[in-house]
Amino acid sequence: MLTNKAKYLLFYFFILIFLLSFTGCSENRGNGIRSVTFEGQTIIGVSISRVGESMLDIKKPHIFYTQKDTAEIQLFANAIKRAKKIDGVVDVTTPDYLLTLTFEDKTKSNYCLWIGKDGGSIMKEKDTHTMYILPHTIIKEMRKYVEKE
Repeated sequence: MLTNKAKYLLFYFFILIFLLSFTGCSENRGNGIRSVTFEGQTIIGVSISRVGESMLDIKKPHIFYTQKDTAEIQLFANAIKRAKKIDGVVDVTTPDYLLTLTFEDKTKSNYCLWIGKDGGSIMKEKDTHTMYILPHTIIKEMRKYVEKE
């Protein structure tokens, strides 16, 4: 049978272990920057480029978001995750923007982005047969982040 002192020590030991377990699961990388993951990879940057007359006319990126821009990166990742697939065949015009996600392992994933006042859609550059409608709840905020100069 444990003494009262031993019970208190054991109790405080379990509290300490419990608190340390939460600290170990944090997404904070120790530098005050919270990481954003997408499809199992950590995003280290997002760039936005305007598209001219065709996909052969992609402008230099006019906006760069880095890991310190967690809210912006999270918005783009959530928009792609929450977009709803359009059934059937789509006939599209040249996109407004090219959205590029850069991951920690230096790989990149490109998305064609069409965005207006009332809606938007997105398509993975490597899967041009599938288009997704962006959630209406984030269009206004997303436009603010892609149109920023």
